[in-house]
Amino acid sequence: QSNTMRLNLVFRKAFHASSRRFVSASSVEQRLEALGLELPDLKPPGGSYVPYRITPSIDGRSLVHMAGSVPYKDSAYCYIGQLGTDFSVSEGQEAAQLCLLGMLSHLRRACGGDLDRVSACVRLGVFVNTGSAPFTEQPQVANGASDLLLELFGPQVGPHVRSAVGVASLPRGVAVEIEGTFEISTDDQITISKVS
Repeated sequence: QSNTMRLNLVFRKAFHASSRRFVSASSVEQRLEALGLELPDLKPPGGSYVPYRITPSIDGRSLVHMAGSVPYKDSAYCYIGQLGTDFSVSEGQEAAQLCLLGMLSHLRRACGGDLDRVSACVRLGVFVNTGSAPFTEQPQVANGASDLLLELFGPQVGPHVRSAVGVASLPRGVAVEIEGTFEISTDDQITISKVS
């Protein structure tokens, strides 16, 4: 069996696995279920980019750089508006959680279907749509995502560095956008799945 055939087979398996609900849920997904949350279906990129990119390493771990994720639910963008005028801090936290859940869907695929392969939540970048309003509670809004990461991944894996900044506008007019970087343990299947 040629290397090309083997790579194509592994890639197809990774693709099909990422397109369905996994029978053997990770402990991260079990915590999600206990919280009454679930990962949404994979949302295709909204432009000329990929949802994530993996930087390989030589020690069995790699960095996954995640593209920006915005609030998306029931096949539609949501939380359209600005913090401080249209939404409260608590509503901004809900929007941040939705951003994170969408990001974790793509991260699960990068992990070959198993979020327990995440070995470190490295960084979050949180952008809060404040327009010209004198809004200064961006860190509190970002806590909606940070607190959920800590609850899902625990005190060893969950802690991360973070930036939380106010911006004049965001794509689709949404209230929050989040990008992130994660460290994962890797194997052949994960390395193949990154090219999708």
